[in-house]
Amino acid sequence: MAQHRATPVISAVNRYRSEHGHYPTNLNELVPAYLPSIPHAGFTRMSRDFRYYNERPQLYFAGMFHGVFAYDFPTESWRTNE
Repeated sequence: MAQHRATPVISAVNRYRSEHGHYPTNLNELVPAYLPSIPHAGFTRMSRDFRYYNERPQLYFAGMFHGVFAYDFPTESWRTNE
């Protein structure tokens, strides 16, 4: 469910990068030009919110029973710490 909810966020980050030549510093830079608001990941173990790490860059969330799931923008793939 959270991976599905991440789709518009991933698209917005990619559009931002395409237009600005770099990834956003944080997800708030996407609102309102790229997203009306940042959606919630859903009911996960640690938080309902997506987190973003711009050093790598990755979008991630804590899974209910399966560790942390992260979308890696450079490789365009999902990873988990399990």
